[in-house]
Amino acid sequence: HSNLMHKYPFSVEGDAIKVYVRVRPPSEGTALTDGDQGLCLSVLSSNTIRLHSKPEPKIFTFDYVANMDTTQVITYRIS
Repeated sequence: HSNLMHKYPFSVEGDAIKVYVRVRPPSEGTALTDGDQGLCLSVLSSNTIRLHSKPEPKIFTFDYVANMDTTQVITYRIS
C-alpha cells in the first residue's frame, strides 16, 4: 500500500471532487397547489438542501446548491 502512495501521490485539495446541485423548477403543466409544500425538497442555503423524507427529513450539504430561480446557464458559469 505504501509503495502505491509513492507511485501515485495524491494532493488533498487538487484532486477533490466538487459537487454542484441545481434544483430545477417543476415541469410545465405540473401545478403546485400548496406552493412549495408539494416539493420533495427545499433549498436551505447556497450549499444545503433538505429532503422531505419520512419519518424524518434529511439534510444534505454540497459545494454549491442552485435554487429553482437559477437558470441552467448561470449554473454552468458558476461551476
